[in-house]
Amino acid sequence: MKVKSILTIIGAITILFGSFNSAKAQRCDKKKYCVDYYDDFDFRTQSVFAHLLPGDTSVVKTVVYSHKLYRIFACMDEDYGPIHFRIVQPYRVTERKIKKIAYDTTYTYKTDEYGDEVYDDNGNPVVDKMSVTTDTLWNVQRVQKEKLLYDSEQADKPYWEARIKKTKRIFIYVYIPEDIDPDGDCVAVYVGRKALARSKFQHKAKDYYTGD
Repeated sequence: MKVKSILTIIGAITILFGSFNSAKAQRCDKKKYCVDYYDDFDFRTQSVFAHLLPGDTSVVKTVVYSHKLYRIFACMDEDYGPIHFRIVQPYRVTERKIKKIAYDTTYTYKTDEYGDEVYDDNGNPVVDKMSVTTDTLWNVQRVQKEKLLYDSEQADKPYWEARIKKTKRIFIYVYIPEDIDPDGDCVAVYVGRKALARSKFQHKAKDYYTGD
């Protein structure tokens, strides 16, 4: 399965990269998909559009900001049906892995009543005791992991909706079906947001996932 990175979004600045044709991507920008999910969210600054090929896996990297309600979903031509997408939150942890285990063996040999070593028939000193000590060497490294926030194949709603308490990065993975046009087709990742008053975070009227 081919993996492409569509873009990274920081605020209202959008940087495009990848192997998709720019002219086709511009035409995709003119299309509208899943309009029933728009509601009153603002999708203008963080949504992205691309022309992708069958079987591609693409990722949108973006930032969701505190004290805002977000609605995110991925769509393409309705003839293809729902598109599979996942939203994850990346984070880093410190992991220790064994680099090497060193063994040190110590022998104590038998002695006679005069304190002299005792030898066997082959002329080798006879071992009385043996002890083994180990020294473990570790590699310590920072590793990126991902916390799953949403999977369209497991969710009740066709979009991820969350009010964000703390600004953070998220990755949106989009899995393009194999049975689309061989030349590819347009895919849209809609990232919509609207501001929330700080006092609303204390209310229980709407049961939004907080995105923590």
